[in-house]
Amino acid sequence: REKNGYARQRVTLHFDDGTAPGVTYLAPAGNAAYLGPAPAVEMVRQIRRCSGESGSNVDYVIELANALRRLGIEDPHVFELESMLSSST
Repeated sequence: REKNGYARQRVTLHFDDGTAPGVTYLAPAGNAAYLGPAPAVEMVRQIRRCSGESGSNVDYVIELANALRRLGIEDPHVFELESMLSSST
């Protein structure tokens, strides 16, 4: 996923008990994998057809949603995508 022309960016992660350095990958607008602002239905279409050396993007979203739940984090956007991916299999 992060090898397709993504920009590696250092960030500061904020936690209840402090901060830590982190890294994230951003797809710039010129990247062929960049969808940009889009309805959830279009995002699900793109997630379904994309995969890479790290695996299926569907699996990535499902595992992300599971990890967020284990951590007690509510992310309505991720959970909506997960639900749409799960219901249309």
